[in-house]
Amino acid sequence: MITTGFARHFAVAWIGAWNRHDLDAVLAHCADDIELTAPRLPAPGSRLRGKTAVAAWWARALTAASLTVAPRLQLAATATLTGTDSMVLLYRSGGRLHAQTFRFRPNGLLSHTAIHPLASRAPE
Repeated sequence: MITTGFARHFAVAWIGAWNRHDLDAVLAHCADDIELTAPRLPAPGSRLRGKTAVAAWWARALTAASLTVAPRLQLAATATLTGTDSMVLLYRSGGRLHAQTFRFRPNGLLSHTAIHPLASRAPE
């Protein structure tokens, strides 16, 4: 079971690593066979598998060259939701709302993460 405390601690560490543009700190949370899914991935099925492939993709967002294109890469957490072996982190980046799911192994490392940018506002 993912506790509220674990989710809160993870969210602070995850957001902090991204905002410092610290790829090593981001990857320290990941299992070697991590899987990433996101709508904008160029990989087949919008899916990357393995720490090396995921690291290469994330490095593009965190390296100095890409920061000249998007120098304000900053995430701001808005909420966390907990599940049995997973959690959802809601955050803002560039003024847009995102939800990212994280599935954890018993050792606390990420086995899967999926990024979900806001497609449209939900009806009220």
